[in-house]
Amino acid sequence: MEGMPLNELSGLTGRLAEIRASLEREGVSEQMIREYFGKRAGKCGKVEACSCKCHEPGETPLPRGKMCEARFSERLEDIVKKMELVRSRVERGETFLQQVRLEEEGQGFLAGNEQIVAALRKRRQETDHFLAHERGLYMKLASERTELLLDWEPINVADFDRFVSESVLEMCDILQQLKAPGAARPTQHLRL
Repeated sequence: MEGMPLNELSGLTGRLAEIRASLEREGVSEQMIREYFGKRAGKCGKVEACSCKCHEPGETPLPRGKMCEARFSERLEDIVKKMELVRSRVERGETFLQQVRLEEEGQGFLAGNEQIVAALRKRRQETDHFLAHERGLYMKLASERTELLLDWEPINVADFDRFVSESVLEMCDILQQLKAPGAARPTQHLRL
């Protein structure tokens, strides 16, 4: 870099390395950096006379394994509520099964009445199937909860967006100083 003092050049490249390292620690890849603002830009939903009348904002791209903390909490709460509902149905089913067993124990009194005995057996089988289904459903919900808690980290999207936006803008300002020191730069940036 002609005309740039060595200590200034060293300071800029050092700061650039710091920014890249902090972005990497947050899971922001080089590809994500390249696409970040484009994905946030959104698109014109309704255009009339070459003017945007309804702009649809883009979403903040998140690194792999990160999820909006509000969405994470909603999903977790939904799973837990369903687990509680299934648990209460299983408890009621088990109580009903106990009653069916007591009735089956009294089958000796029903000797000769095969229709009632068959109905009792059928009711027990239906209850066994119901309980097996509900326990399986509980296991699926428990699995979904486990995956959510192991695979995803909730983050504050607004804070993440502010960090990435400011970091990438600063990174580009430094790169511009290094690559085109005399070129005009924005005097200030929008708060994205």
